[in-house]
Amino acid sequence: MIRKISRSMAALVALLFVGACVTVNIYFPAAEVSKTADQIVEDVYAAPEGENAAPQGVPPSSSLARMLASLVSPAVAHAQQETTVSNAAIRGLKDQIAQNHQQLVPFYNSGNVGIAADGSLALRNNDGLSVQQVASVQRIIAADNAARRNLYAEVAKALNTTETGRVQAVFARTWRDKAQSGWWIQEDNGAWRQK
Repeated sequence: MIRKISRSMAALVALLFVGACVTVNIYFPAAEVSKTADQIVEDVYAAPEGENAAPQGVPPSSSLARMLASLVSPAVAHAQQETTVSNAAIRGLKDQIAQNHQQLVPFYNSGNVGIAADGSLALRNNDGLSVQQVASVQRIIAADNAARRNLYAEVAKALNTTETGRVQAVFARTWRDKAQSGWWIQEDNGAWRQK
């Protein structure tokens, strides 16, 4: 009987030890990510039309060059709140997204382009667009979505977290929350609605 109790106790202690070893509290800097998302999305949405904007439907030919230049040039000191994150790569990606945004504003306004539940952009419909415009808008959307994925990875890296998916989720909510009235956003359940 004592052997049975001691085996049971040993098994219980082993289970508790394994459970304690497996329980890992991974820190996710939610406040910093949220503050960074707020600042970046506000900057992108507030970029004045015409500044850095290429003609409608034409991708900027020098956006890659500007992004590369921002990566190798000395960092400009920016007054930031303590909880925002920025570096040359993040600023370059933000600028690229802002340029894409300016080209896409007419398509947001017409309802052709919407902000998906995951924060990416989507061509909702091609009503009123020529075949060339559809192709051009799709190229801009693809470039913008790639820049957004890279931005989330850079923000995660700057905050020393590997949880890029959680960073993207925070940004997705922010892109949709700060979208202008009249733009189309996709709800978490997949339904599209005009804001």
